[in-house]
Amino acid sequence: EEGGESCTYLPLFERTAAELPANGGLDYCGLRFFTWLCTLCLDIHVLHRDLCEIQRERNLGVTVDLVHLGPRAATLLAEMVSDFVCFAGAASAK
Repeated sequence: EEGGESCTYLPLFERTAAELPANGGLDYCGLRFFTWLCTLCLDIHVLHRDLCEIQRERNLGVTVDLVHLGPRAATLLAEMVSDFVCFAGAASAK
């Protein structure tokens, strides 16, 4: 989609939504998010666990705690931004 002359739309929502199960993901729950966020800090910094493992254990397809992107979604975002920056750089060099 176009966002005007000075804006470019990166379809992160559409790409991450496509990663969700057909019947949808987990509903957002503030208490569950807070618990997972706190234990995520422990899992990463103390137990040195892999984010993909944590995400699988929590049965989450896009995020690691119902808010923050998991590795796959973060990679999708990084690729979109990289493609945009490379394209914008190539276009401005013309």
